[in-house]
Amino acid sequence: ASSRGREAIQINEIMQNEEKSEYVWREIWTSLTSIGQVFTNGMYKVTIPLQFAYMSLTLVTGVSTWWTKIFQNLHLQTDAFTLSFYHTLGQIPGMMLASGLIDLAGRKRLVIIGFGGGSIALMFLSSTAKSIHSTGKDIADGMYSIVVLGLACFYSIFLSIGWLSIECLSTESFPTRVRSTGRGVCVASGRIAGFSVQFMYGYFINQNEISTMLAMASALAVFGVIVACQTTDTTNVDLQDHWDNGKGADETFDYDANGVDEIPPKSNSFADKKHKI
Repeated sequence: ASSRGREAIQINEIMQNEEKSEYVWREIWTSLTSIGQVFTNGMYKVTIPLQFAYMSLTLVTGVSTWWTKIFQNLHLQTDAFTLSFYHTLGQIPGMMLASGLIDLAGRKRLVIIGFGGGSIALMFLSSTAKSIHSTGKDIADGMYSIVVLGLACFYSIFLSIGWLSIECLSTESFPTRVRSTGRGVCVASGRIAGFSVQFMYGYFINQNEISTMLAMASALAVFGVIVACQTTDTTNVDLQDHWDNGKGADETFDYDANGVDEIPPKSNSFADKKHKI
């Protein structure tokens, strides 16, 4: 009896393991199917540009990880941690500007401005770092601290504008049914690029090639401008709650609480006509 009991327990455990394995594979297949939806029926035209935009912005943002080390390697008179603190405060005006201009200037335009402004700031920072290293001094002049901090703050401002704008743009670019999936794919693409680029940035920091690192980040921001121009602008456009059979973003549908596409019928009642008069 005891042997039969052990056999029954083993069979039960095997069946449970098979059910768990089947459940895991079913969940993986469901996830892959959901991800595939944001690349079908013409939606790849929205997803792929946003993916590259997220990747470019994350690559440019990767410089922020090394600001304290950059300030230290430039041998500025002002304490590196103090400069990092003031540089971080630059995010505040950036967020305020983005919040105030997001509807006036538009999401896509602000993303382009964020990339463009960040590229210019990084380019001037690269030139300044090269000038500091060419002087051969152990400690750079006090004026360099002001210039470097000012350019770093401008970089932070434009980066904040770019991030807030692209977050709004990506959220509004997908239909409700796949909105979280679409944005998740874009964010995941950016994260992968973000941790990968740190190996390159870390190498330049160890070699004290600050100018080269900043110049490369500036070039990546230029690429971001090109990619951002390919995104779909959602400013003053109704959100798309249905996307099927290759229908484009120009076709807008009303989406009711039951998930059924519904167009409100025209009313012919006397009250409505009287109201219109």
